[in-house]
Amino acid sequence: MTHAFFPLLFALSYVLTLYHHNIGDVRLTSLYKPVAVITVIWLLLWLVLSCVFAQTTKRMIYFSLITVLMFSFRDNNAFIPQKVLYVLYVFILAVSYSLLFKAKTVRKVSQFVAGMAFVSIGIPLVHILYYETAVRSHIPVESRIIIRDDIPDTPPLGYYPDIYYIVPDSFSSTGVMKKYMGWDNSVFDDFLKGKGFYVASNATSNYPKTYLSLSSTLNMEYLDYLSVHTNSTDETLVSPLIKNNAVLLFLLDHGYAFYQIGSWWGPTQYNPRAEKNFNLDLQNSLGISMFDTIIIDSTAVRPLLPKSWFSQIVTESEEDKRKRTIYQFNTLAAIPPLPGPKFVFAHILAPHAPNVFGPDCQFVTPGSLAGTSYEIGYTDQVRCISRKLEETVSAILSKSKKPPVILIHSDEGAPYFADALHPPDNWKDAPKDLLRKKFPVMAAYYLPDVSDEYTLYPSITPVNAFRVILNKYFQTSLPILEDRNFINLDMEHRYEYREVTDIVQAARQ
Repeated sequence: MTHAFFPLLFALSYVLTLYHHNIGDVRLTSLYKPVAVITVIWLLLWLVLSCVFAQTTKRMIYFSLITVLMFSFRDNNAFIPQKVLYVLYVFILAVSYSLLFKAKTVRKVSQFVAGMAFVSIGIPLVHILYYETAVRSHIPVESRIIIRDDIPDTPPLGYYPDIYYIVPDSFSSTGVMKKYMGWDNSVFDDFLKGKGFYVASNATSNYPKTYLSLSSTLNMEYLDYLSVHTNSTDETLVSPLIKNNAVLLFLLDHGYAFYQIGSWWGPTQYNPRAEKNFNLDLQNSLGISMFDTIIIDSTAVRPLLPKSWFSQIVTESEEDKRKRTIYQFNTLAAIPPLPGPKFVFAHILAPHAPNVFGPDCQFVTPGSLAGTSYEIGYTDQVRCISRKLEETVSAILSKSKKPPVILIHSDEGAPYFADALHPPDNWKDAPKDLLRKKFPVMAAYYLPDVSDEYTLYPSITPVNAFRVILNKYFQTSLPILEDRNFINLDMEHRYEYREVTDIVQAARQ
């Protein structure tokens, strides 16, 4: 079985290379499953190929060739049409089989293949080891916030309210949509106001990216202390701030049950602290992660798999996003009867692209949107998400035995504004007008009243959202922070910040 080791090295080298290319967005644990699965499959294929080549040396060379062709398919497909590429692959394998079958000795070829196998896995492995040991921080990132622990035994309301935190990803403010996209979403604002919500008309996000925005909101603090990681490209650095955030830990300590209605994005997909994780992807995908999908997508097998079957397994199609979004809203509407008090967190990846909903929530595809401007596609999806939020709010309020707290707050503005940046997310060079378009977000608060002491205001930013809520219903006496806006410079400096408050707020004056 020694010779079986070399084709396996080629296969694992591609997995490690893909991991290295995505290392800022994934963790080392993402490798465990694909490495184990590929090892088992490749050893089984090695035994199957014994029917073709009894001689192990020739089998090793041929299987290594199959492996290289298998995993390089997507890269080659970028230059060669798919059908032509398959024909070319069959030709290469047929000629190689003929040459190997007739060859009397393949000693030098086998030595070359073995050497290339070690080189191919050695290069990404060195990069990964360096990153994991010298770049990625092994010091757990923890919130600095301190919340007083002498909370009165009697809640101001007489009960601890259920708390719903709903994040419609990339939902721009009504003002931005009206001014720059030709759509007035004030009907949705009026609906919320009619239900008793406070709509913060001048709300802005504190950061322009989800991983920063949620980390800040859920820990009720700015992230300047992360600037020690100024050269880090590791987005997962803040995952602990999202999964073990200060708001969640505080509420768990006060007897709350936590329910997470997860997205496809890793940090909000699953939380081990949850009483229950409601996640359609984890129910349908056999646990296949985003990184697993990248691996499968790189192989020559991917285009041969039935689209309906494959998309159901890896949850990567537009139809999957539509199903996931509808599932999240339906789940939110069904949560109120669950025993409380409870903290419910729903991260909904819409109206963030891709656009899969028309204005009446009909399913649309990229083909049907051909020739449609992004502004129209985006605002059509906003109209649908607004309708779903209206239905969800009505259901939560009508099914709740006692008035709950509902916070609907987007993490960032429309994503297509950032498409003007080259390279992507190069915020240090973002023009002022782009920042004024990107930062304003939709924000609405339903707060059962106990006093007027913690009054909301039009320009409140998400860093203060839970400070207001915890002060109002738990008497935590957290100071309200100055509302500020920051950019991270670029994807090579994810935690080096520059304040842009004056620029963003200039449009409000």
